Amino acid sequence: MGLREKSDHLALLGAVICRPGDRKPQTAAPLGIDLVLFTNEVGARQARSAMAFTSIVPIRLRYANNLEKSRLIDLIPADYESFLYLDCDTRIIDDATFGFAMAERHGIAVAPAPNYHLAEYFGFGEVMARAGIEPADQIVYNAGVIFFRPDRIVRRVMERWRDLCATLAAPAGFDHDQPFLTLAFEQLGFLPYVLTPLYNYRSLGEHAVGNVRIWHSHYPPPVDLNVFDTAWPARRFVDGR
Repeated sequence: MGLREKSDHLALLGAVICRPGDRKPQTAAPLGIDLVLFTNEVGARQARSAMAFTSIVPIRLRYANNLEKSRLIDLIPADYESFLYLDCDTRIIDDATFGFAMAERHGIAVAPAPNYHLAEYFGFGEVMARAGIEPADQIVYNAGVIFFRPDRIVRRVMERWRDLCATLAAPAGFDHDQPFLTLAFEQLGFLPYVLTPLYNYRSLGEHAVGNVRIWHSHYPPPVDLNVFDTAWPARRFVDGR
């Protein structure tokens, strides 16, 4: 069942404020899915005026940084089949049905991060060593776009992500949640479905082969983002250009 239909899927946005004029709510709202914003009380009051969300869930911030995202499994409502988590700087550009389908088949579907080397991710090799994982060119998955179906195994993975951020990241002042999701995969031997960068396009010069589905950048997408005669040679965009 696709993003453009009423479904049992839920899109979740991070603890952010969607300011007036932000194009993201306008691109997401017509898709016929429930859209939930997690934010603090101040953000909730400001976001209500946007009228872009199915519901707004005020939460008490524990870290006040990116580590908040790791608490996702404790915040999601129970009456949905599958979920799409989106960072605040993402925009749904085109039909993302395939991401949901792969999450429902494999549990989690994510794309690689442009900074894709786990041990070299801001010195994360030291964290890996403390966690008993030998650096061996492991990939980093981008945690800004996560399709997932919270069955028993996936819940265990996401609970491990949460616990790693609480026990390793926060005490060390490491405010990047992203590598700890990959570390949870490594520790539990979980293999997510790997989406192409089209589902998490960062505008950092990655190749775009086909239609970009989810734009992930503080820069707005160019008007000709998905205008092309042939998919190859690939297109490249840097900082929205």
